[in-house]
Amino acid sequence: DMQPRRQRELLSRPLLRMSSAQAHNLAEEFAREGFVVLPRVLSKRALVHVRSAVQRLLRQRHPSIAREWVLGMHQGNQSEPQHWLSALALHPAIGMLMRALLGGEQPVLISTQVFCKESVKESAGSHSELNVEDVPWHQDGAAGSHSLALWLALDDIAADGSNGGLQVLPRLHVRGRLPTESSERACATTFDALRTVDIAQHLGTAISYDLRAGCAAVHGPHTPHRSAANTSSAPRRVLVLRYVALRALADQREPVWIYARSLEDEKRVDMAHARAESRHQIRSWNTAELIDRRAYLLD
Repeated sequence: DMQPRRQRELLSRPLLRMSSAQAHNLAEEFAREGFVVLPRVLSKRALVHVRSAVQRLLRQRHPSIAREWVLGMHQGNQSEPQHWLSALALHPAIGMLMRALLGGEQPVLISTQVFCKESVKESAGSHSELNVEDVPWHQDGAAGSHSLALWLALDDIAADGSNGGLQVLPRLHVRGRLPTESSERACATTFDALRTVDIAQHLGTAISYDLRAGCAAVHGPHTPHRSAANTSSAPRRVLVLRYVALRALADQREPVWIYARSLEDEKRVDMAHARAESRHQIRSWNTAELIDRRAYLLD
């Protein structure tokens, strides 16, 4: 594996290159469609090293941490923070784009996730059902209408959905939060399935992500999306980076931090709420200990 310093240097270089005019155009498309496909985020060289780092994380994660739910590896309060990931997720170019997509609001990184969806053929019952089966149509729930999910492909995503790529229903985000129904699927405890009656007439408009490895797309919290089972012969690996508007966390009185290489050097942002406290906890990726989720300000 590449040395951490070399990884950070590689990922500190401009990745997502665009002008403010391009960011504005992407923001207009996002507002209209509820999702947007981005230009390449990772160079081929950076992709090689990110894949290597992710594979190491998956090998060294605590046995109780599922491969599809490895969270917050970048956080300074992890026992082994992944600084290469913070260099990517907090990159100024990403920050510029997120600000545009949030309508000029200052973005905050609230979560990073390695999501490895196993092949049905290869898993043969050795992994959780959630890790291999299809995920129903659902909406995300973070911070109301002020959140974004950047879905970064580490493997080529087939347009036919055969390796568990994401599908979205465009323009339905304007209807806001849709009703949900109970589900008997294993993933029902994680995803509240949308009622079929509310989306049936729109299923013909579904768009499947067709992404080369290193490319990405962004969807909003009210954009219905799903993924099919991975019927290919290999795992489907993605990084999911979640951002919210600073104002949303201020309204929730949740603290925000300025990232630093050392935990002792990290600083809280003055949110005008002296009693702001963390309201969410996650499991440390390699010890499984409960730690506070930390939200980090982007430039």
